Amino acid sequence: MNFLNGTLLIAITAIGIPIALHLIARKEPRRVTFPSVRLLSQRFETNRSKMRVRRWWLLALRIAAIAALALALARPVSTAALSPTWIAIGIVAAVGVALLLMASVAASKVGRRPIALGLFAGGLVFLLSSIAWAAVTISGSDPPEIAQQQPVALAVIVDNSIESAWSSNNDLRSDRIGEAAKEIVRAAGRNSRVIAIDRSATPATFSADAAGAIAKIEAFEPAEVVQPLAARIEAAARVLATSDIDSRQIVIVSGMTESSFPKSDSLQSLRALLTEQDIRLTIWDTGPYQGTNRQLSSVSISNPAPAPRSPITVTSTLSMDAKDEASTGTNTELDDPSFQQEVTVECVLFSSHAGLPVVRNGDVIRPEAKPVDRVSVSAQPGRDVEIQLTLPPLESGLHHGAMRLTGSDALAVDDVSYFSIEILPPSRLLIVGDDRIEAEEFVDLVSAEANGAPSQYDTEISLQDDLPGVRLADFDGVVLLNPSASLLEGQQLESYSQSGKKVLIAAGPGLGNAAVKLKGLLLERRWRVREPGTYLQISADSHPALASLLNLPGDIPFQDLRIHQYWQAQPETGWSTLMRYAGTEHPALLENASAGTLLLTTPIPDLVSRKPWNDLFRADNLWPTFALTRELTRYTTGRDVGHWSAAVGSPVALPAESLIAEKAATAPTDELKQPPVRLQWFPAGRNAPVPIEFADDSNSPPEDRLITIGTPDRSGIHWIRGGTSGLGFSVNLPRQRFSFQRVPESLVQTQYGEDLRVISSIEEMDWTSGDAKQTLPLWSPLMFIALAVFLLELILSNRFYSQRPSTSSRQTKQRDAA
Repeated sequence: MNFLNGTLLIAITAIGIPIALHLIARKEPRRVTFPSVRLLSQRFETNRSKMRVRRWWLLALRIAAIAALALALARPVSTAALSPTWIAIGIVAAVGVALLLMASVAASKVGRRPIALGLFAGGLVFLLSSIAWAAVTISGSDPPEIAQQQPVALAVIVDNSIESAWSSNNDLRSDRIGEAAKEIVRAAGRNSRVIAIDRSATPATFSADAAGAIAKIEAFEPAEVVQPLAARIEAAARVLATSDIDSRQIVIVSGMTESSFPKSDSLQSLRALLTEQDIRLTIWDTGPYQGTNRQLSSVSISNPAPAPRSPITVTSTLSMDAKDEASTGTNTELDDPSFQQEVTVECVLFSSHAGLPVVRNGDVIRPEAKPVDRVSVSAQPGRDVEIQLTLPPLESGLHHGAMRLTGSDALAVDDVSYFSIEILPPSRLLIVGDDRIEAEEFVDLVSAEANGAPSQYDTEISLQDDLPGVRLADFDGVVLLNPSASLLEGQQLESYSQSGKKVLIAAGPGLGNAAVKLKGLLLERRWRVREPGTYLQISADSHPALASLLNLPGDIPFQDLRIHQYWQAQPETGWSTLMRYAGTEHPALLENASAGTLLLTTPIPDLVSRKPWNDLFRADNLWPTFALTRELTRYTTGRDVGHWSAAVGSPVALPAESLIAEKAATAPTDELKQPPVRLQWFPAGRNAPVPIEFADDSNSPPEDRLITIGTPDRSGIHWIRGGTSGLGFSVNLPRQRFSFQRVPESLVQTQYGEDLRVISSIEEMDWTSGDAKQTLPLWSPLMFIALAVFLLELILSNRFYSQRPSTSSRQTKQRDAA
């Protein structure tokens, strides 16, 4: 036992007061009629009895009352596993026994029978009450709880990742997490310090009180952008380390999914921090997920930059996941392998209105979504269904739409997949080659469209000798097929590249046999590869010219298209390698972004060479060549629509070309410095636009400049006002960012330490950490004991030890009676 106020134990010395009072208590003088000698003898006996205690019961009760009160004021705490319920039962039983003992003593005294009966009845009531209370406690469903009033430094981390938005008939996950978090805060000891945080980037701080922490918890909502859970644990631990409270706790309320607890080998520093600061880590597991969830994958567009009035096919994959876990103990139709559900998928387009979006009466009015196609399919758990819907012919401009599921399921965020598509007028493309047959083959490849749709390109073919008479500024992109060295070294192409447009070069035998020097690049020698040859490999996965290739279903079989000969290149400053030849470090595709040049070190189409350099246009499967060539041509002509789609949590930058062009048309020609461009960003799901200013003080071409918008934290269509109508971008939550697959407790303990505990109710909570121990305050029981002792002392002093008749009075009464 320890005492929180040990100095108050000095009050126990007050027990000497009743002892002194009992020792010096004077005996009442008696009236006698005996001679003087008898009187002197009796006086001696009276003086001798002054130091003798005559009322031991009353003295003991007064000493016990003062001692109990002093101990209670010292606030003792016990580390024993005691229950306040059983302590109270024991005190009631002890009072009953004391009353029975006093009744037995009173019964032995003459004339005390009524008092003895009252004491006996009271003692019997107290004793029987304690027995009945104990019986009810033992037979109760819940065991007696240990009082936890010791202060604790507590951090409650609410895992409000997107999985917490799961909502089915039997599983309202966000409510379950919130109630568990609030129950932990309420159960914390009095005078505890509480931190309530979620997985946002909000700094961790102590709340003013428990009510403030509960208010924070009630304000938490499922979020699509969350911080790693390890980072939030570290933030909470560093704040807890500043507390002077010995017991420190971090409790995570989570569904324990793989997305919240990914495998990681970089948690050693976090474990060391928790150990150093004696912080216990506990996870409140909210249990397995129940219900079904339908999911749409990201939308794939048949033509990322189609020409106006072209039919466009959008494709997505529908999947269904059943989460009726065996732990529920129920058998439902989901257990049937043949279970199917009719699902309707519709495609919608958002109308483009010059006056929208706009804020009216505090609410944002956004363009409406209008259905343009719909299909119904049968979905089954564990089976993917490909959904293809068709957009109507669209005019030039930026259009936004979505594929969405009708009805509702357990998770709404993956029922919709948004997309943005930019309809561009046909780009003017110049094909320059030394062989018209190869040039026409290239034109047929890049101009081919499904279902007779209009081509994306307005192409023109020019032989190398005729190039000096061609006005290159009229074209959006130039492709050089097997050019000569003199053509590459000419001033005409350099001037074209410096204007901000791009040139695609496919180097081949036309360069001759000697080394060729380009700006910052040396084509050193022609390199022949032994049979069976090498093939192309992508090095820059995120480059806009190649990223879309990686999003195609399946792997691109470049290994089927063998390369037998190529130019060995030595890039210098300014050049980056986009593709390499397999098994070598030799670059296959290079880019000089500042010069606007793409270089492929092997020729295409290469159809007339006596010894072909490659099989890119000769193999049976031309799909890899078709995809690569069209993507490189699209990038060269600036038909890049990658700016208009983004992932949740990724920064967004949009091209400034449309805004600057509109402003320049109305600005005075002699204006040297134009005022900033003011934009309004209307994020999805919010009721307030975000102002953005862009200062147009750059000398670079408008098409090369980007406006940094920000980092969207919610999926949907995000609108931009300030330029052309319909400006905006689509944001989706990558499906791989969340998972409902649960991780085992052993794996979490391996990562965060063996001391980690996983609980599912407040009764399992261990409030100790480090060297701290379970403590039980004994203040209330001791005050109860002091009260009981004072009551007994009152009864004993006023009733049991009332004044007895004196001897002289009895003799007088006897004489009168005679």
